[in-house]
Amino acid sequence: MPRLSVIAIVVVALLAAAVAGWSLLWSAAARKTGAVLDAWIENESQLGRDWTCPGRRIGGYPLDIEVSCADLQFHGEILEENFAGSLKGFRAVATVLQPDRVTLRMEPPFAGKTPDGEIDFQLAWNSLKVTIEGRPSALTRLSIDGDQFTVKGSAGALGAIDAGAQSLRASVAPAPSGAEAALDFQIALDGAVIPALAIPLGLDAPLDAALGGSILRADVSGAGTLAERIEHWRVGGGRLDLKTAQLTSGASKISASGALDLDEGHRPRGKLDAAFEGVNPILLRLGVDPQVLAASSLLTRFLRNSQDKAGAPDTTRLPLRLTDGWVWIGPIRTPVRLSPLY
Repeated sequence: MPRLSVIAIVVVALLAAAVAGWSLLWSAAARKTGAVLDAWIENESQLGRDWTCPGRRIGGYPLDIEVSCADLQFHGEILEENFAGSLKGFRAVATVLQPDRVTLRMEPPFAGKTPDGEIDFQLAWNSLKVTIEGRPSALTRLSIDGDQFTVKGSAGALGAIDAGAQSLRASVAPAPSGAEAALDFQIALDGAVIPALAIPLGLDAPLDAALGGSILRADVSGAGTLAERIEHWRVGGGRLDLKTAQLTSGASKISASGALDLDEGHRPRGKLDAAFEGVNPILLRLGVDPQVLAASSLLTRFLRNSQDKAGAPDTTRLPLRLTDGWVWIGPIRTPVRLSPLY
């Protein structure tokens, strides 16, 4: 056999072996990506939310792994209401080298309603990406990145729903090793228009919100419904450490930091160090005299022998307390009382 023919056969054999090896590697990675998705679907099922992906397809060979379905179906609880819904399109993408880092891309809209039709809404967006790194029992990071959200519909006694936001960015990841299990989180919501909140408070500009901190004694892999898992977290001494919390609407701004947990009535409880700027119109709508709060703020700074050098002239610094569901600003109890979370 000529030498060139032997070389050609060897090259072809090596290429065939490489293709076969890569195919085996791709298949193993595809199984791992599928297992990650199945673990999250099972976790959702334990929370009372069932997702089904009819006509599930796996592709993307040779470099990517793509799991897709044309009509993702949903049935389960959202905020203690039983919903049925659907998503127009769903695609999960991972790479062969990182099969447990899955990026979910969803096509709008998500339509959902209760069986009695009392709540019927449609959530739409321009782009939405959810990135999952790891299974629920071994989460490395979960993030959400989307823009141009709108939600429209009806919500029973609450009436029509018509809200939106320019962008949403959120992430959660296990905190560095410490004495308590914790999840660090960051949330940024920009350009939110929520008439149900803006009209009662007299807000005349879109709302920007930023939250960051840690959830202590968190367990994302526990069993039970959402309410059962929150109760387990509460009884186990779970708490929320807010490192930063800011709400801004035009000239009105509230910033706070501190710790919160849940009381026996399942309401948020705790004390936050807060600063209020340009919120006098809001306080008046709540029946709170801004002058009383300003005097309390001056007295507090005097007793602490401190001075607010960076704050604006109308900045009020007072503790924001949540007690038995009531919201207190300094010495004044506002008429706002929070409902139990579950």
